[in-house]
Amino acid sequence: MRKFSDRSELGYALKELLVITVVLGGVGALVVPQFTNAGVNTRDDQVNAQLRVVRAAVELYRAQHHDAAPDLSRGWTALMSPSDADGGQTQSPLFGPYLPKAPVNPLTGGSTVATEPAAGIDWWWDSSTGTVTALDSNGVAYVQTQ
Repeated sequence: MRKFSDRSELGYALKELLVITVVLGGVGALVVPQFTNAGVNTRDDQVNAQLRVVRAAVELYRAQHHDAAPDLSRGWTALMSPSDADGGQTQSPLFGPYLPKAPVNPLTGGSTVATEPAAGIDWWWDSSTGTVTALDSNGVAYVQTQ
C-alpha cells in the first residue's frame, strides 16, 4: 500500500483541471449550436405543416365548389363554415367545414388573414393565385423549405 506523505499528490494537478475544462468547453461549443438550430427547425416544420393543412383545405374547397377559391378576405369563415356547391353559407351542409378552427401561424402566434401582406397580419391570402402564405411578425412572406 502506498503512503501519501505529500498533500499535493492527493488531488488533481492544476494542469489536469485546465485540460479537462478546455475539453469540456470544446465539446460544449460543438453541441450548443446543434440545439439552437433544433428550435428553428422545429418552428419551420410547424409552419410547413400548418401551410399543408390550409392549402389542402383550400384545394378541397375548390374541388367541391366548381374550381372557385374560397373568399378569405373576411377571415377564415369560408373554410370553417358549411356551404353549398355555390359557396353560400347553409345550415344543412353539403360541403365543409374544411377547417375545425382558424389556423395559428407558428411564426406569430396569431390567425388573422388578409388580402395584402403587412406587419401584424399572420396569413396572406393571394386571391389572384388562390394561395395562402405565412407571414412573420414584420409582414414578410415565409419561404417554405420543404
